[in-house]
Amino acid sequence: MKIVLIGAGGKMGQRLTRNLCKTDLDVEYIELSEPGRAILKEEFGVIANKESNSISEADYVILAVPDKLLDKVGNSVIPSMKEGATIFVLDPAVAFANKLNIREGINIFISHPCHPPVINDETTLEAKKDFFGGRYAKQSIVNCLYSGDESVYADAESIAKIMYGPILRSHRVTVDQFTMLEPGLVETICSTFLTSVKEASDVLVKRGVDPQCVHDFLMGHIHIQIAVIFGYLNIRFSDAANKAIEEARSQLLKDDWMRVLEKEEIAKTVDKIIS
Repeated sequence: MKIVLIGAGGKMGQRLTRNLCKTDLDVEYIELSEPGRAILKEEFGVIANKESNSISEADYVILAVPDKLLDKVGNSVIPSMKEGATIFVLDPAVAFANKLNIREGINIFISHPCHPPVINDETTLEAKKDFFGGRYAKQSIVNCLYSGDESVYADAESIAKIMYGPILRSHRVTVDQFTMLEPGLVETICSTFLTSVKEASDVLVKRGVDPQCVHDFLMGHIHIQIAVIFGYLNIRFSDAANKAIEEARSQLLKDDWMRVLEKEEIAKTVDKIIS
């Protein structure tokens, strides 16, 4: 199996390289920038090329490049790929927006990490501090065969498990479901809410509450709130807490706020992401 990893020296590319270089897979590492190539050699002992010499021979071409470059890079290599090869992207946005030129005989596979869960069974300090995943802590992954032959799914998933390992679970979704997860659920909704929570905590600090006190109080409550809301504990919020939630919803949220999960709204967000 021949793999070409494009963007190996970038932030995401380095994460994938760290795991791929430990295997006996035949991987050609591609990195345009000289500093990126230097990092790959110094950190992982990997010799990367500025340009690929084997796109036409590759079974998989992995695109570890920014979202806004995915269509440009992907559409530049697809014409050179051999029949039955797979273009491997790390985010659903460009596929959802139909920006990749689907070519008959070429498969398009998408895989993205879930990152290690907040509540987990990790026991080592290294794993507890592996917030991104892909090194010490277990994480799940989400996959989609966007276009092509069903027979490639198992092999593509096995590569994803290596890149993002150690793996907790592997899920399969459609591209529409993928974009409801990201950007919909985790970026548009969750990141926005958590950013607002951080802004509110900063207000408390400005009003004189000790920053460490604010941090400790908030982090502890987030922990137990996750446990209660998502069913890790068989208990409920107090009556007082439920009343506070009910009272605040109308002040904090528009009645139709969940419209951001509708396909047309997600499409607007995706367009901004890849522009």
